[in-house]
Amino acid sequence: MRTGKINLNANGRYELVGVELTSGDPLDLLIEGHWIRGHLEFWADAYYWFSRTDNIAVVLRSGLTARVSERR
Repeated sequence: MRTGKINLNANGRYELVGVELTSGDPLDLLIEGHWIRGHLEFWADAYYWFSRTDNIAVVLRSGLTARVSERR
């Protein structure tokens, strides 16, 4: 797993520890001390993270702590 802070890159996409993220990528977010599994989607000119268990949407922004599998 690669873990770090999400940042917006020069291409207008988010990246995590040198890995550019695109729609459909699985992504775990650290929320209130718990890792929550979800995936990334682009919708209505913004990137969103959707939890796998209850489809809660979070607008992605730089600085969120996340992790992504080495094999995506």
